[in-house]
Amino acid sequence: MTKHAKTVGQITDEGIADLKARIGAYYRSGPYRLDVTVDDIRNHATNNGDWNPLYVDPAYGPTTRYGHMVAHPTYVDLILHYTVAALGGLPGVHVFHSGNDVSFFRSVRPGDTIGPTYRPYSVEEKHGKFAGRMVLLDMEIIYRNQRDEVVARAHGPGFRVVRQQARDRGKYAAQRKQPYDTEALEAIWAAYDGEEIHGDKPRYWEDVKIGEELPPIVRGPLRIVEIAFRGWSGGGRLTGAGGLTAGAHYYQFEEYMRRAGYAERDAATGVSDHPHRGHWEDDFARFIGVPGAYDVAVQRTAWMASLVTNWVGDHGWLRRIWNQFRRFNVEGDTTWVRGRVVRKWIEGRQHLVELEIAGTNQRGEVSTPGGAWAVLPSKHPGSFVPK
Repeated sequence: MTKHAKTVGQITDEGIADLKARIGAYYRSGPYRLDVTVDDIRNHATNNGDWNPLYVDPAYGPTTRYGHMVAHPTYVDLILHYTVAALGGLPGVHVFHSGNDVSFFRSVRPGDTIGPTYRPYSVEEKHGKFAGRMVLLDMEIIYRNQRDEVVARAHGPGFRVVRQQARDRGKYAAQRKQPYDTEALEAIWAAYDGEEIHGDKPRYWEDVKIGEELPPIVRGPLRIVEIAFRGWSGGGRLTGAGGLTAGAHYYQFEEYMRRAGYAERDAATGVSDHPHRGHWEDDFARFIGVPGAYDVAVQRTAWMASLVTNWVGDHGWLRRIWNQFRRFNVEGDTTWVRGRVVRKWIEGRQHLVELEIAGTNQRGEVSTPGGAWAVLPSKHPGSFVPK
């Protein structure tokens, strides 16, 4: 009879050495290729709060330069969640996603089949206030379509931390949810109503000025329903945020029994449960040292991408986006996403701009600094914008 999985993991020298030994090897997720559907494209966009018709209206895409519906750039995360969770190792040691760096080369459309391969990229031991001894991991994922064309490349670093140490140190023990007054909520709803999507009017590279600010967007106040929607459509077809178990009942039980230290016992029932349930349960979030139920961090990457795709319009292209998840985005938080142009340059036939982007919460804390590169159409003959 299979024994119950242990509930407490530790970072060990042997575990770190095992992870380092994996560097250089390539892996494939299973099933390797997944079909792209209109419904998946639309659901991924709407579940990130994006209402750009390019991604939610199948009739709109054929009227654009693409000639067909296309997916939101961060759709590839639905195929394989771009975080280090898939690497495994260090059983029972929690994974916190710490950032993203994603490059996009070709659009994804209905009828494509996308297959990811991934490899451990780096393993580095760290020490910090949150959990003491930690391991910073990075994983590179390459996404290819049915023609073996690379459509995207992603890095999703994350920290492995001992849950008990994070809880005992109590870095966020004093943080509490803040109520909103009517004025604050009305400002958020007004920002939603005023969100600008540039659409089919070209934004030419020559007309953009360094220092120019992008029209901001808002996402929040964050509720459990948004976290749940993201887990259902956009968490790498995985349960919740980044756990590796797909399916319910037998499938969960089989995974917990097979992988020692993967699950944690629920304090009230004594039943082993999914290690990422802190994304939707306050009690477990506090158990691992987080102030409350928190977002699937890659949601913020999608929001930042939407800021850029809103601004560049149908004729532009998001080529690269990167960010760091510096603070937890917990239930009730609102994220204001803002950006500005900091650089312009020409690379071959592509005319590019660099954007500085930041997500700031209602407490005035920058939870997610980052940036992006975008390709814009040019008035110069022969310029090229990917599609």
